[in-house]
Amino acid sequence: MKHLVSTVRRPRAAVLRFIALAIMSGVGGCGSPPMQLVDSYAPTLNGELHGLRGQFFGTTTILLRDDDNAILFDGFFSRPSLESLVLTEIAPDSRRIDQALTRIDTQAVNYLFVSHSHLDHAMDAPAVAERTKATLVGWKSTCRIAQGWELSQGAGSADEATSDSKCTLKRLKFLPAVAGDSVSAGNFKVTLLATSHAPYQFEDEPRRQRDFFDPLRAWLERKLAGEINRPLWPPARFTDYRLGDSYAFLIEHPHGNVLIVPSAGVPRDLGGVKANVVFLSIGDADKLSNEHIKEYWREVVQKTHAELVIPVHWDNQSGPLEDGPLKAFPSFVDNTACAMETLAFLNGGRVAIRFMPVFITVPLDSRSLSTLKHRNSGQGSDTVDPFEKGCRRGRH
Repeated sequence: MKHLVSTVRRPRAAVLRFIALAIMSGVGGCGSPPMQLVDSYAPTLNGELHGLRGQFFGTTTILLRDDDNAILFDGFFSRPSLESLVLTEIAPDSRRIDQALTRIDTQAVNYLFVSHSHLDHAMDAPAVAERTKATLVGWKSTCRIAQGWELSQGAGSADEATSDSKCTLKRLKFLPAVAGDSVSAGNFKVTLLATSHAPYQFEDEPRRQRDFFDPLRAWLERKLAGEINRPLWPPARFTDYRLGDSYAFLIEHPHGNVLIVPSAGVPRDLGGVKANVVFLSIGDADKLSNEHIKEYWREVVQKTHAELVIPVHWDNQSGPLEDGPLKAFPSFVDNTACAMETLAFLNGGRVAIRFMPVFITVPLDSRSLSTLKHRNSGQGSDTVDPFEKGCRRGRH
């Protein structure tokens, strides 16, 4: 009740939060699945899968595994409603986390990598790490989230944690990591790569086409920037989950390489890496400048010689995963159709672009990908030029 009273007393802040979360999450769960825009990657499977394979759980939550080991990225399952984000403080949803983890062999998860410390990437990570016994890997802002979560579970004292400049944990295993560090688990080698978050101000380019929400995106960027320097005790407001450092991940495996780019900022230096599969964030990609989106595709897909691109971070992040097919954002919030139209044109039919179904385990080994090369229907050179005739016409 106290949160509701506080919100009523500050109507301007409440309105800003509501509109900002509409930008992030989509209003009222509206939107339709973008599966009709491009094929789904769900190969016909004969018998039990072996070798390199993956599962998708919405947003940028991805599990990769082979017969012996598994690694999880971000681990966001709570997916709180817009109303709760606006009107209350929020915490990991134990029931939704437990429900999602029934889809995973939790005994095999070695590491949980966190790309950055925004709510939709990091809030659930400590709870998921405890349940899977995985080691958390991330920046110090992620450690502060884990530290606050431990305090909420009765581990240690707030005074002790607040004075802990190094951020040590009582119950969870945490591996601090920075760009360039590598972590191995069996046949998996994961390297953290520096990248930028998709900018809410979209680089503030003078010639970029403006829209009504630009001032609010600038406000949101300011609120979510910076570090988390003290234990973040849940429940907390979504704006308490500040960015910290931002990473992409190169996963090397004998059966193929995978690149995960959780935010549509152009990676600062991929160092000439090669990847068979790219999980490509398209959140807010429709708002990026024309040059940014072209550079993003060139650096992350063309230069890595990817064979399969799987779009991620396109779904409306509220509501349980079990409610059915994921839904896209409303187009006025995040135009997924425009993003896909742009990628299809830049691709020119050279690379398979597929959405990945939720929960279903799919093969990601190089042998399975070879069957995709001749199945790029609707992604050829006859695609409408979005820069001249389509959704990006008139932009710069």
